Amino acid sequence: MGEATPYGMQRLLSSATWDVDGVRDDVRTYAIEQLGTESAILVIDESSFPKRGDKSAGVGRQYCGTTGQVENCQVGVFLAYVTARGHPLIDRELYLLPEWLEDQQRRQAVGIPQSVGFQTKPELARRMLERVWDAQIPIAWVVADTVYGDNLDLRTWLQAHGYAYVLAVPCNEPVGIVTPDGQRETACKSATCQHSCSSSTIGSVSR
Repeated sequence: MGEATPYGMQRLLSSATWDVDGVRDDVRTYAIEQLGTESAILVIDESSFPKRGDKSAGVGRQYCGTTGQVENCQVGVFLAYVTARGHPLIDRELYLLPEWLEDQQRRQAVGIPQSVGFQTKPELARRMLERVWDAQIPIAWVVADTVYGDNLDLRTWLQAHGYAYVLAVPCNEPVGIVTPDGQRETACKSATCQHSCSSSTIGSVSR
């Protein structure tokens, strides 16, 4: 920011009155104006922020992708807009552990509204995708890892709204292939899979 002290930014984040969602939408609009193409890809992914204390909203012991282990951290779900011109983040949702939502004192201390209930990471991703849909932003593909690809509701929503997608799924995910003996194959068996961790499911629609 080029400022001599952090006080102005701290005030903005902690005590100033401003429209957080309005700024989010302005950032998205600016990013698409500068970088947008009809072949854009949306990437759903999460990022973790290690913490030492217990005051930050949503903080707690959970898997931290930044360090690759379970530890005290916050987790955010993000939506990246990717084109050949660049790849900015255009949306975000904070993942709140159930214990946070059950603790009225902690909720009040950080300003979590009573209207906010528990949502899984795929449900948070769907909220962000719904905002992209409502804004009528052209998207060629949606991609994500197994945290999101393993969620049938999310895949069904993408299909229903005409989004082509490539989502990773666990290798034991049943797929729509039936063997001659009437058994459904798993994702790992139905594709050339060099890894034991995951395979991919691809959804396409007529345009």
